[in-house]
Amino acid sequence: MNPIAYLPIGFFGAAMGLSGLCIAWRLAAVLFGLPLFVAEAIGFLAVLAFLLIAAGYVAKLAFFPARVAAEWNHPVIGPLFSTIPISLLLLPIVLRPYAPGIAALVWVLGAAGMACFTTYIVSRWLTRQPAIDHATPTWFVPVIGALNIPAAGMFHDVPAVHQFYLLTVGVGFVFAFVLFALVFARLVFRPAMPAPLTPSLAILMAPFGVGFIGYTQTIGNIDLFASMLLACGLFMVIVLLPVLVRAAMLPPFRLSWWALTFPLASVVVSSLRYAVALPITATFWVAAAMLALGTAGIGWVLFATLYRLARGDLFDPEIETAAQAEAVQR
Repeated sequence: MNPIAYLPIGFFGAAMGLSGLCIAWRLAAVLFGLPLFVAEAIGFLAVLAFLLIAAGYVAKLAFFPARVAAEWNHPVIGPLFSTIPISLLLLPIVLRPYAPGIAALVWVLGAAGMACFTTYIVSRWLTRQPAIDHATPTWFVPVIGALNIPAAGMFHDVPAVHQFYLLTVGVGFVFAFVLFALVFARLVFRPAMPAPLTPSLAILMAPFGVGFIGYTQTIGNIDLFASMLLACGLFMVIVLLPVLVRAAMLPPFRLSWWALTFPLASVVVSSLRYAVALPITATFWVAAAMLALGTAGIGWVLFATLYRLARGDLFDPEIETAAQAEAVQR
């Protein structure tokens, strides 16, 4: 079968992760005087990745609609459709210096799509009664998406939009904290997740990194609560890093590793923003360390993806996983 049939919806995480790294390098240019062209090159890759993946997924929808429907209805994979509107919320930050009108339009589409999808997915959880083992880190993505709505700061001076920010940040935090307890309990007390889902553990960083960004964009400053969010995000990086490094050493490389990129980038961006607001030696060193870690981690995922794409076996693990699932269903 055509490999496009196995293009996973979570691959949109590439646009998210690269957009986050672009934002981080723009902040690093201000904080450390690093060359700005690095950020702009990464931003170009983010836009290109989104366009290519979107074209591929439209082709999948046209030629393999049953596989798209299966992803949409899957209790673990379905929430990852929120990666599309999240990408549309992050790309405006990349585009705004070059095309502010297009950036504003894309943000409106992303914000509307994200609000609708978050509402839909919460309703689906309440009505379909999923099993506890379905509560994986992928469930965070739709509520993290709500926290991303203020990230670009679009129309923040419009009172109605500011109230919308408050609504989405409030909903995002409430459900992020609920889901963190639920997913953490599932990870501790239930059998380990399947190997293809191991990279999704990185999403546990996202409620804190993205929460910091959305919260500070909404209130306009960094307060004690924001500081605690960043501290928790850094703690999750320390806890998860050894687990993720060990998993990354085990073949094969899977496209699900793109799940690592945006959560990591969100903590990097939060660290840099904190250092800009509180310019002391400690915050500078933390921001520099996180920038190095984020660049290395996202760079590894990008290199591995391009290498396997050039080798022609990028989708082999996805095809094998799908074949195993179909065999079990028979």
